[in-house]
Amino acid sequence: PLSHRGQPEGPPALTLERGSGVRDLTVWYPEQDARDPTPYPWTFGSTPAKSGDNATLLNVTLVNAYRGMRFGPEWNELHTIQNVVGCCLAAGVFVDTCTDIGRLTGVDLGPEWWERSGLPGAPRGADAAALRAWMRREGIGVDILRSDWEYLYAVRARGYAAGFRFRPGAQGTTNAVMADCHASGGAVGLLVEQLNAIGLAATACSFSGAEAGVRTAPGYTAVVQLQSCALRASGGPAADLRGNGTVTFQACRFAGARGPSLAAAQGVFTALG
Repeated sequence: PLSHRGQPEGPPALTLERGSGVRDLTVWYPEQDARDPTPYPWTFGSTPAKSGDNATLLNVTLVNAYRGMRFGPEWNELHTIQNVVGCCLAAGVFVDTCTDIGRLTGVDLGPEWWERSGLPGAPRGADAAALRAWMRREGIGVDILRSDWEYLYAVRARGYAAGFRFRPGAQGTTNAVMADCHASGGAVGLLVEQLNAIGLAATACSFSGAEAGVRTAPGYTAVVQLQSCALRASGGPAADLRGNGTVTFQACRFAGARGPSLAAAQGVFTALG
């Protein structure tokens, strides 16, 4: 895509309407600059005019999208994002106002997909270092706002300010299930700003970052349950609990390079096994 350069709020390059899908496609932005990323609209996005259920992305590569996939904030349900990989600089996946189960399966996001593409302008050396520094400062891998049961399986996000973020949306918050999901190479692996009362359950996941593996925000009041997860931080606590909600750790492994592996300013936590 070449249009709407410098217009991040412009129309998506490809619009997904009710019951539509895209498969077996590679998207490349030939004018994107790794040293000084240029904003573009979302590559894929839902539309208020014909929003609805069952939009699908399957077997898609996003070489260097500024923002990758957006479902919401208009009403939507039952999206499927499967076998989608790529380097999405500012944002990979955005979900909001999803009132029935959405599924993310086999999604892999990180700067390597652009660096190793072999396409003209693929960042190397100092350009690659500049790209990674920008993404660690500005990027969000998977951003979930309102979703009634979001299922994430085998989703990976590397090199982002937050690999996974859960926060309030236009019409509420989310409850979600994660399995075999992994975030690394960024600032925070899993950032939970808020959830609904059902909360989040994560099994066999790993979350690591320079600042924290898992962090809850001061306004967090819900429930996060982590089972058999690995939490690591290179410059702070592996689990950094700042909210007044509950976090449970069952058979989890902690590794914090500086200070305690688990720091709780307030709220309730349990650690077993």
